[in-house]
Amino acid sequence: MSAMSHKDQKRAWTKQVILDAAEAYFIDGGKTNISIRNIAQDIGYSPANIYKYFENKDAIIEALIARRIKEHAQVVAQVDTTGLSTQEALKKGFKAHFNYVLTIPEHYKAMMISDDPSLVNKTQMMDPNTIERLPAQKKLIDTIKQGINQQEIKPVDAVKTTQILWSAMFGLLMRFITEKINDQAIIESFIDDTVDMVFHGIKQTSKGGF
Repeated sequence: MSAMSHKDQKRAWTKQVILDAAEAYFIDGGKTNISIRNIAQDIGYSPANIYKYFENKDAIIEALIARRIKEHAQVVAQVDTTGLSTQEALKKGFKAHFNYVLTIPEHYKAMMISDDPSLVNKTQMMDPNTIERLPAQKKLIDTIKQGINQQEIKPVDAVKTTQILWSAMFGLLMRFITEKINDQAIIESFIDDTVDMVFHGIKQTSKGGF
């Protein structure tokens, strides 16, 4: 693959500058708080120049969310669970998830508690027919299925189990964000205990049986 031209590099850099400015408004008041005029003023551009990079405000929000989803997917993809039991793999995956989210807590909160249809569409995970489009949830489903195949987990519904476990972790993560808890030992202790409690209900008690 050829290196980006200077022009392409400048365009990519400018788009990131625009997104950084937009994110400040997003985390302060959500989607409705983003204004192209304000973004342009903050970075010393005219609104007309912003439109050279993004068609409209929705395109900016789309790119802003996509950027964070891509970063999160990369974090999830890098979690190596080779040789771990399913229970320990779940703990390691969620710890990586929490560590990433807690670097962008206000963005995560603004994105995940919004009832704006365009944002809900990107984060929705309670529909079993669409959940696997989300990289982190897809990996969790695969981990549950692997645990079933290895007879560490009962033959449960992997998708529904993922929805339950992810929702439990989401509530825990939101409390950490709201209460500004950043003590790593406390965070990891709650993750371990939550996984253990859920796993207790779905683990095989003996090979080939319940």
